[in-house]
Amino acid sequence: MSSNVMKVRFNTVGKIEMYGFVSQVMVQLMMDLLNMMKGSTVSVGELSDGYHTFDELYEHRNVLFCKYISAMKTSRDVWKSKCNADGSTWDGWFVAGISDIVTYHLPLSMWDMCNVPEIEKGKWNGHNANEGLWNLKNIQYLALNGPVENHKGWMPKPHKLEA
Repeated sequence: MSSNVMKVRFNTVGKIEMYGFVSQVMVQLMMDLLNMMKGSTVSVGELSDGYHTFDELYEHRNVLFCKYISAMKTSRDVWKSKCNADGSTWDGWFVAGISDIVTYHLPLSMWDMCNVPEIEKGKWNGHNANEGLWNLKNIQYLALNGPVENHKGWMPKPHKLEA
C-alpha cells in the first residue's frame, strides 16, 4: 500500500476502521469527522474540501464533458442517448460518450448542452471507471493508433505508451 493512502470503512458491527500509513492526529480527525457524520442528514453532495462541494465538482465535470464532446462532434464518434447500451434507462439521466471508450451519465437537464448526435442506445465496451479515465487521458494516442491490445481492448500495455 502506498505510504500516502488511507482507507476508511465501516466494519461488520458498524465501527469505523482506518488503515494505511497516516499520522495519529489525522486518524483521530478523520474518526471524529466520520463519527460526527454518522446519522447526519448532510448529503454526500454537500461535503466540501473547503473550496468545492462534491455537487459543484460533478457540475464542473458534466459541463466540461458536454462542451468537450460538442467541440469534437465533427471529428470523432460522439453521441448521446436516453438509453444505456443494454437498452435500460435511468429516470432523469442520459448517457453521452466518445465511441464506446469514454461514457458518462449526465442529468437530463444538460441534454441540450450536449450538442452531439442522438443515437437509439448508448455504446459501452465494458470499461470500468479506471479504464474510462485511462481512455480519456490517452484519447489522442487512441485516435492516432487505435485500440491497445489488452483487457477490453483499451487498457494500457505494461510499458509506457508514447503519445
